[in-house]
Amino acid sequence: MPLFLDDDEFSEGFKELCEAAKNGYPDLDSASRAAILLCDNVYRRIENHAALRKDGVKVDIPSTGNLSQLTEMAMANNTYAPTAVLYGEFQIFEPGSAPGAPSVVIAHSSFAGQHRMSNRGFSPAETGMIPVLPDWYVIPKEVEQVCRHIAQTTGSQNPMRNIMFRGPAGTGKTEGAKAIAAGLGIPYTFLTCSANTEVFDLLGQVLPKMDAEAANCSGLPLLMDIQMDPASAYCQMTGEYREDVTENEVLQKMVELKAQELGDGLNGNSFRYVDTPLVKAMRYGYLVELQEPTVIANPGVLVGLNSLLDRCASITLPNGERIQRHPETVVVVTTNTSYEGCKDLNQSVISRMNLTIDFDEPDVDTTVKRVAGITGCSDQKLVRQMAEVVRDIQQRCRETMIQDGSCGVRELISWVQSAMILGNPFESALYTVISSASADPENREELINTCLEPIFARR
Repeated sequence: MPLFLDDDEFSEGFKELCEAAKNGYPDLDSASRAAILLCDNVYRRIENHAALRKDGVKVDIPSTGNLSQLTEMAMANNTYAPTAVLYGEFQIFEPGSAPGAPSVVIAHSSFAGQHRMSNRGFSPAETGMIPVLPDWYVIPKEVEQVCRHIAQTTGSQNPMRNIMFRGPAGTGKTEGAKAIAAGLGIPYTFLTCSANTEVFDLLGQVLPKMDAEAANCSGLPLLMDIQMDPASAYCQMTGEYREDVTENEVLQKMVELKAQELGDGLNGNSFRYVDTPLVKAMRYGYLVELQEPTVIANPGVLVGLNSLLDRCASITLPNGERIQRHPETVVVVTTNTSYEGCKDLNQSVISRMNLTIDFDEPDVDTTVKRVAGITGCSDQKLVRQMAEVVRDIQQRCRETMIQDGSCGVRELISWVQSAMILGNPFESALYTVISSASADPENREELINTCLEPIFARR
């Protein structure tokens, strides 16, 4: 600012604008002309700095095209400090200083199993599938509210059983699904989708059935037996003893016998049906998490499940069996937003979701507690500094449109673990949060200069 004030035109316009502001802008037209004059003066002196020479103002722009920002983290760490006050009073507004309702901490003991839909029992194997919440996990209020909706609509004409969690990676969607299962006291299972997922991948597959004798390859020699005594191995399979038989001939014969066994199984229609986690959850009343359905190349795949999401809740499996959805089955769809490769869900699927919860990045306190609990790092001050750097990187990436990477809680966890091993937060950041944020070298250097170095100096 002092550099701009060296120019008489700018100085006069600035004084006029300050005087107008001081008097409450009695003449808006005059104040507007002064503001426009200031903007034009700054633009001409920057744009034509070479021709204007000493009157010009040269602005060094990084090669990435990204100008440095006065970030909240940099202000909090006194990276910038006022040297002169031209007008008004210099003040830093700290984030989160506005008064708000105090957050309510939900105790694990008053949550786990407290929202049961019934008093049904489970086998030991099923009991082992009911999640146990780790001590570090902070139960979000949304999770507790979902459990209340599910439990209190049990027995109604439209029980709420279909939930969708949306949000960036690492915001706790899967942990939230597990927490719901813990609160309801029911087993948890999951199914992860991919670009090639089809309806039959969700509903189960029919596979050739191999009997125990074939599966265990009984009656066939071991490879070591073939190498040590090919003639005896050949005799074991065929009943014919040939002294001159070679290892290759024995191996070929073994392949022929196995192919024949498989063909006999196919020709005899000996098949078995294999349930998927989704079908098991539908049969027995589990909570099933459908992870990343938006990456499925064919957006109509999930439409094939609409009959299971409806109140009629039945579907025909590939083996011809028709199953009814268990009344306590809960479906939680978890999906990332604004990520490469993600597609929009079919509207007919969205309309069948009873609740749709948008997950945001957790606050710093929650993040520090979660990351410290997962990594076992006892230095919470260090974890807090690293969490603030990650949040600053996220903000920087949004401001400068760096969209070719990811930087969130998962990357923070890896960074903390790496720092515990190397003892050097700066170096470990290069291998974790910085490298994950962008593949572009210039973008990474920009993030290092603006977000990492103000907190952790190079060593």
